[in-house]
Amino acid sequence: MFSLTACGNSSIPTPSKPDPGTAIPENGGGSAAYTLGLVCSNFADTHLTNVRKIISELCDLEGIVLLTYDSNRDSGAERDGFNNYITQKVDVVAGNVINGQAVDEIVYLFRDAGIPIIIFNSSTPSNEALVECEHAYFVNSAAEESGKIQGWEAAKYWNENQKQADRNRNGKFDYVILRGAPGIYETFARTEWCVRAAVEEDVPMNEIIWEGSESSEQTAQEMMFSILASHKKDIEVVFADNDEMAIGAIDALKTEGFLTGEPSDYIPVYGVGATRIGIEALKTGDMAATSLNDPVAMGYGIMSIVLCLRDGKEVHTENFNAAFPRMPEFGMEVGPRKRVWTHYRAVTAENCDDIYIGI
Repeated sequence: MFSLTACGNSSIPTPSKPDPGTAIPENGGGSAAYTLGLVCSNFADTHLTNVRKIISELCDLEGIVLLTYDSNRDSGAERDGFNNYITQKVDVVAGNVINGQAVDEIVYLFRDAGIPIIIFNSSTPSNEALVECEHAYFVNSAAEESGKIQGWEAAKYWNENQKQADRNRNGKFDYVILRGAPGIYETFARTEWCVRAAVEEDVPMNEIIWEGSESSEQTAQEMMFSILASHKKDIEVVFADNDEMAIGAIDALKTEGFLTGEPSDYIPVYGVGATRIGIEALKTGDMAATSLNDPVAMGYGIMSIVLCLRDGKEVHTENFNAAFPRMPEFGMEVGPRKRVWTHYRAVTAENCDDIYIGI
């Protein structure tokens, strides 16, 4: 595996002349090697880090040179990363785009450069862009599934523990939503579906407040402290955009005397991601449930497209699922407009030991 990283607005180093402080190629590289350029919006993001880890392992397995770039959630730096890969004439690029409104522009940029582009973990390119650009592909999680899982798990808790769940005795399940970074499809879908799914299960939901900010544990903790200051007596359930935000909310709740182990102090908190810290919180009983945003499936999905392109094969479901032996287990298909969706599944204390948790 040949992995080089550049941050901010700095140029991506070439294999022959790495910048000071850049990782040295582990497999020696070589000008004849097939090269994948990877643009990530934030190396600190747990899900993206796990996806990158899978891609790195598969590149190593297949002898593909991997270049990586962290835009650090800066749209200007992100554009620099994409442009640098075009300048370097890498064989294929995979990237997640911060600004959903810029996705089509990125796709057309690579069409004009004659380089295949795989957009992942981002807002989808338009139908027109995917049709007009022969080698443009989209790989993403079916984010509405994660919101539905949160809603279904909350509905199950309400139906089984209504007397305990209805702390303020108003006959409704009073909820807080901690929404992550704006402008991202996953954030919108989870926020919408967590409540809608519970309502469809005949749970009387009542919004206390929802707040949005960056998707971090610290920010979520701060938001939760602020909410508790005004609504401590009414909060009955918390939906968080990811496991990190769920942990931030849990820390704040514990500080304010909740989640002590007594049934009367219990407020269910639902995350997304099934990350290591999320799994640990499930095992201690601090988090009610999460859902697996499968980084293995996403990494394999991206790399299956890369292998089809490298080997000159058409990217359709049969070739896609034949790229690696374990591909069929993920249940993914290449849609008519070259969209590929990974799938979520509910994770609780009962089944969490069977889950890949990466970092």
